[in-house]
Amino acid sequence: MNERTFLPVLVLMAPSATLLRSFPGGLAETLEADGVRRSFINAEINAMETVAPAKTHSRQPLVVLNEFARRANYILADQASTDDLEIAMELSQMPI
Repeated sequence: MNERTFLPVLVLMAPSATLLRSFPGGLAETLEADGVRRSFINAEINAMETVAPAKTHSRQPLVVLNEFARRANYILADQASTDDLEIAMELSQMPI
């Protein structure tokens, strides 16, 4: 999830060692499904070549992540689909 936009991106976390390699693909897929221009997506992916995880300076993202997790559990319980992209798109419609 982006700390400024709260756009949720769902990717497999296991094994966690591959998260930084799998995240850009998940982000590109999510942005494309949301109608973002390909040129912007490519620029974002290119900028992620030197990315590293870091602590947030705000508690707000943690609160939003907890709400997303709670809602994702409801989505999984109510729907037959477990497609990460479909769940991310539904989460992105939540009012924050």
